[in-house]
Amino acid sequence: MKSLKFELFLFIILSVFSTSVIGQNRKGNYFNKIKIGFLPGLDNQDVSAFNKQRGTELSFINGIYLGPQTAVGIGIGSAAYIDPTISMYPVYADFEYYFRNKKNTPFVYSKLGYAFTITENINGGMMGGVGAGWRFKSGKNGYWGLETGYRHQQYGYDFVNAPGGSTDRIRSLSIAVNFSF
Repeated sequence: MKSLKFELFLFIILSVFSTSVIGQNRKGNYFNKIKIGFLPGLDNQDVSAFNKQRGTELSFINGIYLGPQTAVGIGIGSAAYIDPTISMYPVYADFEYYFRNKKNTPFVYSKLGYAFTITENINGGMMGGVGAGWRFKSGKNGYWGLETGYRHQQYGYDFVNAPGGSTDRIRSLSIAVNFSF
């Protein structure tokens, strides 16, 4: 089953990559966004365990502007968490709304999808997030932005040396910088 999930994940990555290459060759409303972020954990916060469930993320979003202030896209990425130590590979739908049709503007975003994992005894799960940020014009066709938000990640795990398993979640802030072109 893990092999099938990993093959499906690779298929989606290749599909999104080929779509982005085709989109770059056309003039119009296509965009590519690279997002790099830090995920400070929200669960189990106390003095002796500060930032449990923290992690990092790297995402690539390929999408289209539906109008001057609205964009939708497909995102793929990697999120690495600490305590629990899990690497997740999300595939998700991304929605963004820009408050002004200007070079520099605040925006809100939401995303919903599924995160795969190839870690033994760990199963992927639904993921989602919402947040806000500010986008700045950079060059002729580029933008960069700062954003912060909330991220929710579900996952399952199999018991070691016992039948069955359970599910859990990782709740975290998302603090990121992004570049789009």
